[in-house]
This record gives sequence, C-alpha cells and structure tokens, in this order.
Amino acid sequence: MNMMFKKLLLLVFITLITGPSLFAQWEISEDEQFYRIRVWRRIDLRDKQNKGFFARGKEVTKFILEGINSGEITEIYRTDDLVEKVTKDEFLGGIQKQAAQAVTAYDPNVTYEFGENVKASDGNTYSSIQPGNYGFEPSDPLNVGIYWSLVDPTSLSADLFNETEFAIIEVIEDVIFDKRRSRLFYDIEAITLMVPGDIMINSPLATNTDTPFGVIKYDEIEKMFRNNPEAKWINRYNPKEWKNFADAFLLRLFNGPIIRYENPDGLKISDLFPDNHFEAVLEMSRYEMFLMEKEHNLWEY
Repeated sequence: MNMMFKKLLLLVFITLITGPSLFAQWEISEDEQFYRIRVWRRIDLRDKQNKGFFARGKEVTKFILEGINSGEITEIYRTDDLVEKVTKDEFLGGIQKQAAQAVTAYDPNVTYEFGENVKASDGNTYSSIQPGNYGFEPSDPLNVGIYWSLVDPTSLSADLFNETEFAIIEVIEDVIFDKRRSRLFYDIEAITLMVPGDIMINSPLATNTDTPFGVIKYDEIEKMFRNNPEAKWINRYNPKEWKNFADAFLLRLFNGPIIRYENPDGLKISDLFPDNHFEAVLEMSRYEMFLMEKEHNLWEY
C-alpha cells in the first residue's frame, strides 16, 4: 500500500511539472500564457541527427502518408495559415509526379498506331506494337505478340512522390511561456510535408526549390502515432531505447533551424536578407539564442 502511495505521489509531481499529460500536446489556457510566438523549423530528415525519424522502411513520412490514405488523418490544409482545407483526393492528386494515363476501350473501326493503349473486352490493357493496326482484336490470343502486347496496369497509374522523397518536414510550433509553471513550452501545431529541391529538379516538375505539398494538424498525427506500435523513432546507439514518434517529437529529438518567426509581413528569415545568405543563416542562430535568453529573463515571473 505504501509503495502504491509513493507511485501516486510521483505521478502527481511529474504531472505538475510537465503539464496536463505526458502523452499529449500541451494544453495551456490563454490566462496562463505570459508570452507566445509561432516559429517554423525546417527539419531535413536526411541529416544524421534526424536519421532516427527517417530509418529505411520506418520513415516518419511513410506513416503520415499511410494515415492520410487510411483516413486516420483528415485535417489537411493547403497553406500554413491553417485556413483552407483540402480533401484526401485533392492531396493525393497534388503529390502526383505524373498523372495516370487514360485508356480508351478498343474500337474495331479505329486504326491504332505504335504505342497506343486500349482496354480490350477481356478487361486487360494492350499496347499496339504495329503501325496502322486495324481490325485485330487485342483479346484474341493469336494477335498478342504480333499486333498487341499486354500492358502492366500499374505502369499506367499515377506516379506519386513517396515517403523517401518527402525528405523535409516543416514543424510549425508555438513557443509559450507558462507563467504558472515558469517554464517555456513548445507546442507543435502542424507539420508540412516537403520535397527538397535536389529531388524536385529530377522530377517531371523540374524545379530546384523545396516544395510543400500539404500542411497537417499535428494532433491527428500524434494520435495516429500513438495507435501504431510500429511508428518508432530509431535509436542507432541503443535499440532498447527506440521510442514512439509521438514521444520523440515531445522530447524534441529532432534538429532544425528556425526559418521563420511570426511577423506582420509573414516573411521568412531568408526574405529579410535576400542578398546575403550568410547573414540569414546567422540570424537563424541569433533568433534561437534570443528564445533561450527570453526564457531565462521570463523566469522572474
């Protein structure tokens, strides 16, 4: 009984120190927020420090995409102002590198040229391997290999960006100083899925800039992580210490610079120094130090 009482006291103490729940995003009432500002962090999942989120076959982006496909994640927005929602179909349509190829039904009165695809009466798709192909039914086994070749239907489906190509995420979070607990909290609001420019340049879209494809509310992502025991951050040094992705975000096991902080013009730090990339990088570090100093100075409250 004495041991149970000690455990209960320990649980109450931890809850008072850490917040409403160890396993949820912080819920700090407006009255207790002495200071709050929103920041955007660019997390390159290919970096060594972030590799635990991007292990082969266990990429954090893989689980997010699976959550969208399964319907577990529905809070998807077009931009990071979190105003205009998009549907699952709109999101999946937006991450297409190449649209699905339309295939028409075979018409015996039409002449087909080399490479044209048709849907035959047997339900299969065939491609013409002869120019001026007229009157040869593709579903007839005698014509296959001479006039028509069977087409793998997956080769005609839409080509989507996959989890390994979404190698960058933007973490949008509120930095809140709780005056009751005299502590700074980082409350993640949303995550933006992005394909980096070095991957985009080799895609049919051919652009060399980091491209966002959807902004997702984090509370749904966290719930999906909690319900999936396979969604684990990988500890390369100690496999015993693999953690659920939700815990890894809560413990801030990621690393990424602040690329934007809340400002009236909605500008990124790089936009403030358009002609001096080096100065922009320094400003990112300076702002990180500013937040640390801000927390220190607010402790007196």
